[in-house]
Amino acid sequence: MDEFTKFLLNFEVVPHCVSKRDALDIFRAVNEGDDADEFQDELNFPEFIECLARVSLLVAEKVHDKLTETAATISEV
Repeated sequence: MDEFTKFLLNFEVVPHCVSKRDALDIFRAVNEGDDADEFQDELNFPEFIECLARVSLLVAEKVHDKLTETAATISEV
């Protein structure tokens, strides 16, 4: 878990794109999923890829929301 959050911090994903809490929630969700292994504080490679995909989707959702919000504000003017 610590390595994953350090990874996201090193690449400035946390806190600029997602919060640390969101990142940890994603880590836990992937690690507790159907294909989870017995190592609760570590990710295997497929779990790591799934975490990256989920973080990417969350970032895309946040960007979309901000762009949509900005567009709505501009069109109201």
